Amino acid sequence: MRDRILALVCVLALVTAGVGLAAGTQSTPTVGVDAPNAVAVGGTASASLVVSDVADPDGVGSFTVNVSYDPSVVSVTASGTSTFDVETSTPAPGVLRIVGYTGEYPGPNGTVTLAALQVDGDSAGSSTLDASVETLTDADGDALSNTTTGESITVTSSGPNDPGDDTDGTDGTSGDTGGSAGGTTGTASGTADVSVTSASLSATEVTVGESVTVSATAENTGDADGSVDLALSIDGSDTGTSRLLDVPAGETRSGSVTTTFDAPGEYEVAFGGVTAGTVTVTDDGSAPTATPTPSATPVPGTPTASATPTASASPTSSPTEQTPSGAAQPGFGVLAVLLAALVAAGLAARR
Repeated sequence: MRDRILALVCVLALVTAGVGLAAGTQSTPTVGVDAPNAVAVGGTASASLVVSDVADPDGVGSFTVNVSYDPSVVSVTASGTSTFDVETSTPAPGVLRIVGYTGEYPGPNGTVTLAALQVDGDSAGSSTLDASVETLTDADGDALSNTTTGESITVTSSGPNDPGDDTDGTDGTSGDTGGSAGGTTGTASGTADVSVTSASLSATEVTVGESVTVSATAENTGDADGSVDLALSIDGSDTGTSRLLDVPAGETRSGSVTTTFDAPGEYEVAFGGVTAGTVTVTDDGSAPTATPTPSATPVPGTPTASATPTASASPTSSPTEQTPSGAAQPGFGVLAVLLAALVAAGLAARR
């Protein structure tokens, strides 16, 4: 009997340890900036806002991330990807706030590029590109726990006496940082040719006050990075709402804005000079307030029977089962019951 008890204890201990080990091996997503080590003054480096180790089966659905940097050394802009639409703002000097979401379900997981970044070298020095997460959710809207990491970038000068020596691969022809004549991350010579190719609406029938997302896709067929100002117009009139979309050479980017309508009707919507479609707006459909029905006037002389109030039964509160302080946890409670049963069985066998 003693051998059986010891065997059972060992099995339960191994199961408990295995569950704890499995829970401990789950990875935590890490958000950070993936950027080259250096860029020349006046040069441009392509970078990315990335989250890695996303194991959630629903994938990444939305995010709000602040990228901070030294504005005296570099400037940073962001644009969307084929998976995420993004909007940006600058709440403070040296802080770029990036808000993004995807319409995919489930969203992407593993290592995910959230936004494309462009880092411009403004003056010689170094800057750390830090990511600070406000929100990170899966495609169901549930928060994803996360950690963050930073990336350092150095801005190198290239003066008249330093046309780009080749001591560490920084010459203007093929170096990592590029020089005034170009390079993999330097400013490319050429011309940008950016055009808006399509525009779309998230909904064509809404109620008054309901938001509609208007999106546009732009393509750069030139050989230099460029940008386009996407202006929102309704019924041919400029609304004053717009967003600047950066489009790298030879690539396609998408951007969006949201708008609402204050009155019912049909509205022609265009974004970036391209028609997105017609939105039909109806009233909110709220039910009218019911007019109270006047109570009947009693006939004179007719006694009015006063209703005898019915005493409402006080609900019987069921006693709350309190767990005594120091009570065993559920898993160990089961183990205690099993051990007690085995010990009792052994005592009974001896008798």
